[in-house]
Amino acid sequence: MLQIIHDLSPLINSLNTLLVFAILFFAMLISTTSTIQRMVSYYRLQAVGLAVIVVLTVATAPPFNGALASIAALPIMMAFLVPPLLARATIVAPAARTTAPSRRVRAVLRDLSGAERSAQRVWLQYGRSRLLPTMTVAVDLLLTIFGFVVAYQLITRTPSAVQSHFTKNSPEINSLAVGLSMLLIGIFTMINRRDIISQIIGLLVMEHGLFLVVVKVIVQPALTVAFVGSLFFYVLITLLILVWLLPELHRVSHSIDLDDQCELKG
Repeated sequence: MLQIIHDLSPLINSLNTLLVFAILFFAMLISTTSTIQRMVSYYRLQAVGLAVIVVLTVATAPPFNGALASIAALPIMMAFLVPPLLARATIVAPAARTTAPSRRVRAVLRDLSGAERSAQRVWLQYGRSRLLPTMTVAVDLLLTIFGFVVAYQLITRTPSAVQSHFTKNSPEINSLAVGLSMLLIGIFTMINRRDIISQIIGLLVMEHGLFLVVVKVIVQPALTVAFVGSLFFYVLITLLILVWLLPELHRVSHSIDLDDQCELKG
């Protein structure tokens, strides 16, 4: 089995590089699309692509890194959980504060069933960007170019041993550049959109950029474990926001528009 993987490693590495640029393309689609529904769909595809990148990276980078392999479940989990949770935050008010925690969890799971279909009518009213589509594309391209320039400048300013490692592993440089670009595009998405669903998706695109850098660039096992733990808590906080904070905001303001969240209501 190991021999087969070794023989196929050039093909697997090429596929891995292609997927790295594919998730950057999905980040740009998320930023430029005009509807929340498409943003959610592109996010889901991006998360699945990121999980495949983790699997391919572990398969072609002996010795086996158990910590790295374990985080492949995170993007898959987010791909399946985030869209229905976003839908629930759009249409369903949270359970009362006096409800027992076990009942609140069951209420969340019950509300997830069919929530996306019900939320689509609301999502059609939101998701428009402040800038024209052509301007949004232009900004995304500029941010991507800036991310690549910064990544290559960082490599040239590192110690010679590290620089030599990256020179021999150009896919890692590309992954660092793509990760930085996704971080910038995620921030721009949050600035350019005025609804809380798009804000969360922009935050999640930033998380995917950080995730990619951890998977493809960090080579020290100890550092990998530390960053995996950090990403786990990042994901946990995001899920807590989706499960409790966003539905509470919607219940009080009766809107997912960001401007409507600025007014205090009883």
